[in-house]
Amino acid sequence: QPVYLPDEIIIQIVEELSRCRSAQFTLASCCLLSRQWYSAAVPYLYAIPYITGKNFDAFVRAICPSINLHVRKSPLAEFVKVLNMSHLVHSGSKATTARLLGRTKGSLEEFVAPQASFGTNCFPALGKSRNLKVLDLSLVSESPPLMDLFKTIGHLAKLSRLRLPRSAGFSQGFHAEAMTWPPNLEDLCLSGGIDVHFLQGVVSFPDTLRSLTIEHCPMAKTGAILHLLRTAVRPLPNLEVLKLSNLPRLMGNSLDDVLVILPGLTRLSISVDYITPQVFDLGADRGHEHGADPHCQLRTLELTNSGNPGVEDKITPIDVLIAVEDSSLPMLRQVRVANSLFWQS
Repeated sequence: QPVYLPDEIIIQIVEELSRCRSAQFTLASCCLLSRQWYSAAVPYLYAIPYITGKNFDAFVRAICPSINLHVRKSPLAEFVKVLNMSHLVHSGSKATTARLLGRTKGSLEEFVAPQASFGTNCFPALGKSRNLKVLDLSLVSESPPLMDLFKTIGHLAKLSRLRLPRSAGFSQGFHAEAMTWPPNLEDLCLSGGIDVHFLQGVVSFPDTLRSLTIEHCPMAKTGAILHLLRTAVRPLPNLEVLKLSNLPRLMGNSLDDVLVILPGLTRLSISVDYITPQVFDLGADRGHEHGADPHCQLRTLELTNSGNPGVEDKITPIDVLIAVEDSSLPMLRQVRVANSLFWQS
């Protein structure tokens, strides 16, 4: 005679199993035990599905048993909270992605778009995803019209993290004055064709912004980036984290003034390709020159490498040590360095 377990106990067991690394396989096995286990495990199984090319078709059939929603609706769709399609390259189509978004829009909290099967036909469902908190479009190879994207997501009150496509175009047909940022955006990643058209047009970012990443921008030049930091980024009252990498048009000392312009940062991740030890020279004269308080709040410094050869020795441990001893970085508590800089050798 099998031992009966109350539903509450089974739910606690399943909830604990869902945190494991191989949760999807384990939860699928739990669903096969009995109806009671199935009812407890299936919401966790579909909450954060691990989608690959091998199981994608089966997942689509489970969520979208019929092309017409009014003909047949899947009860599993309401369980999906995270739709991560980053592991898909050529699987599916734009219509399939739009259909998945349409079925899961009521419960969806995080969406990572696939590389090749995301387009403007996904916007209607995306705009109705009222619970969406994270939107990651960084892998999208063919960027949709940005103005249409901002019109779609500008009213999503719960959206706190946004990553734009690396192929995003900000010049042709882009009107910065018509941009509408999500009202509670906290983490923004800018990438793609950021050029003078964008930088001259951006008046302000949302005041709620806490983290800003600028990466993979082949068009951005030194003057344009510094102009953005001074005019649009420095006024942000809550900004704590700044990440700068993969900006091929910048020179070896282009970002030496970043801590002078933004002394309130608590975490900075920056490629050594664009800085020299001068970045740690935070004297009062430099601060007043840029109109900023020279007192640096930096607690975490992360040094990376954008792939350019011969930059391993630009910033050394001695440079950081001197900056700490000179009280240029009085709040610094953690230094993280990419393995490619060979500090460990």
